[in-house]
Amino acid sequence: MKFMAALKFVALPIAVLILANVIFEFVAFDIDKLIGELAIILGQDESSGRSFLEARARLLWGTSVFIYYATFIAVTIFNILMIRKSLAAKEQTALAAVTALIFALILGYVVISANVRNNFSNIYFFTFETLLASKLYTSFQISSVKALVLGINVLAAFVPTVVLIAGCCALIEDRKSGMSDLKRLETQMRRLKMIITSGSVLMVAGVIHMIAWLRWPAVLVSGERISLNVVSFSESIGLYWGASFSLMIAVFYLPAALNIQQRCELIISEQPELLCGMEPQDWLKKHGLLVSPLQQMPQIAVILAPLLAGPIGSAVTDLSGSLIAG
Repeated sequence: MKFMAALKFVALPIAVLILANVIFEFVAFDIDKLIGELAIILGQDESSGRSFLEARARLLWGTSVFIYYATFIAVTIFNILMIRKSLAAKEQTALAAVTALIFALILGYVVISANVRNNFSNIYFFTFETLLASKLYTSFQISSVKALVLGINVLAAFVPTVVLIAGCCALIEDRKSGMSDLKRLETQMRRLKMIITSGSVLMVAGVIHMIAWLRWPAVLVSGERISLNVVSFSESIGLYWGASFSLMIAVFYLPAALNIQQRCELIISEQPELLCGMEPQDWLKKHGLLVSPLQQMPQIAVILAPLLAGPIGSAVTDLSGSLIAG
């Protein structure tokens, strides 16, 4: 499979991301109003800042930032290595151009979102403007937070692009490797599984950070009811984007894996002696090339990980808070 043909597998994940953003614009229509309400509450209640709770929320967010940066850097390095294994040097130049174009488009969308203040960018402003309104932080502290989030936004545009391109590269047929066709397909399937696992880890880190960021304002207001509402709101947004990320992984991996299986089935139908007397399904199962629910349980877990990251992360956070309070 040629590089340009492999790129077709990018279309569905991008379509899911666009759909997620469109739906989010319609269903999250009151974030800007919530930002204003929090600012008014903070302006009326100067005693709303609770030092220890605020420090805890800030440090939890800082932990998520650390996990985010470490994960994104590791995933970037891993996927670049996968790309280099799949492409010749001259093809890597063309790939770099495609990656740069996609990265520029995504980053451009992020910049435009911040300027027009749509609901996607309000995920950032929800917490950032609350921090400003609280007047608990110096200008240097606010600038530090802003710089960290800016770095996260840049990585969020670049690293998923690299993962998607690496997934496409895993499907390219390397005729110069000296491997048999079936062995080459086994290698492609193994690389594809490794790449979608790295992408899932990436998105789990993103969901955890998103929830930690949105929960921060909950400790800056004194009213318990509004505080709980902020927590529930952050979990809802985390669940939404976790589901979107899981679907993106699914619509990338399943067609790609089925494509590899079908190519393998074609080869063994033309050369049945390769089965050594085994049934085709058994042979595919033995070599990790069968795409079926029972054989894909590890990959199903990988696909569902971003969806589950929000509820599990929130449960762990709530448990730790209960232990501290107790």
